[in-house]
Amino acid sequence: MSDTDLVPLRDPDQQDAATDQPGPAPTSDDVADSDLVIATGLDYGTGIRRVFAGLDFRLTAGTLGVLHGTDGSGKSTLLLALIGRAGGVGGSLRVAGHDALHGSKKLRSITTAARIGSIVDAEPKHSVADAIADRAAVDGIRTGRARSTFDELADVLELRVSPDQLVEELDSYQRSTLELALAALRPSTLMVLDDLDRGLGVADQDRLYRAIIRLMAHTGSTVVASTVEPDTIPYDAVTIDLPPPGPNRRRHTTDAQTTAPKRTATPSGPSQPADSPQ
Repeated sequence: MSDTDLVPLRDPDQQDAATDQPGPAPTSDDVADSDLVIATGLDYGTGIRRVFAGLDFRLTAGTLGVLHGTDGSGKSTLLLALIGRAGGVGGSLRVAGHDALHGSKKLRSITTAARIGSIVDAEPKHSVADAIADRAAVDGIRTGRARSTFDELADVLELRVSPDQLVEELDSYQRSTLELALAALRPSTLMVLDDLDRGLGVADQDRLYRAIIRLMAHTGSTVVASTVEPDTIPYDAVTIDLPPPGPNRRRHTTDAQTTAPKRTATPSGPSQPADSPQ
């Protein structure tokens, strides 16, 4: 995916003045019926080389969603698309009733990213306090309010860090939970986290999934994460399997419901791997 396919995480006309409030809380009007996400015929790639194609899935509000696939299978692009910030993706994608593929400002105001590749990632040389202040500035929240909210979220996530610690000094688990807390400073309907398994063993991946579920219960936000590791995905999560990129993908349809045990959406296609940017 090229830089020209990306939509800036902060809209140019977003109000610069910080407020005491973290932002408007999402309302029930943001979610059509019980389906938060409805994806139909999603397609991304160049020429006959498709990163993914014919991808159909649904995700119910309040359900943990997990994109599973190898490096280069399009996980980061799909996460960006879910929050209305990726260009070049075909098909239909509706999130909370909004068109996610054609620049919905409303969608961008009710979604957020904890981490997406190197596009959204905490600055290693910044302190935790700096990271909070930076995120508060981006989301239009007064720093004092952001610090108070962060302390509350840190308790939920069982994150124990000091304000003067550098991000690069945190272990992989602490860094992931820090990025989740930063993303949750502003209320959202949908939050995405890329590379959940980054630097984590099996036990810490399990631990992070449990932290995400607590965060969802506390904030009311639905989380979609990505991983290359299938064995640690919670049994009751909705898993969307993305095969290695290749030509001539065939269409596959599934309806994933919250009550279904580990339902999966797996696009069919040839199994030959091909290098492609994620």
